[in-house]
Amino acid sequence: MALINCPECGQQVSDKAESCPSCGVGIAAKPEAGKTDQPTKEADNAKETAQGCAIMIVIMAALVWWVWPSGNSDSDSSRPRPEHSASGAYVMCQDFVEKRLRAPSTADFPWGYSDYVTDLGGGKYRVRAYVDAENAFGGTVRNSFDCTVKYIGNDKWRLETLDLN
Repeated sequence: MALINCPECGQQVSDKAESCPSCGVGIAAKPEAGKTDQPTKEADNAKETAQGCAIMIVIMAALVWWVWPSGNSDSDSSRPRPEHSASGAYVMCQDFVEKRLRAPSTADFPWGYSDYVTDLGGGKYRVRAYVDAENAFGGTVRNSFDCTVKYIGNDKWRLETLDLN
């Protein structure tokens, strides 16, 4: 009589037993010496890792396919792009505001721009937002700002007004 490990609880069981006396799991086939029919925890972890990687690869491939520009001539890349935009105006106003802060590296502007930018037409935009930044004493304070910028061409913007409270 030889002893084998129960595939469920790991208790030693006679190789002649039909089920484990500790947990009741059936002992189906008698494994060869040193081998078990049950996968090890390492094998289970490796299988789960491989499945996770495969899922991530499929997701990444789908994202690349969705974002990558198509090769046909009617794609958006052949259309003329506007030289100015509300997001560009928002970024430029942030830049103008940062230049006037005591600690510009601590500047924290609100995420997104659509709620804060108004297109005034003709490449002119008004941005009303806020910035959180440190003052001279190291305390973070919120300052509102009202900024008007105008696109003048060649990726250049002119600051028309800036009121920083």
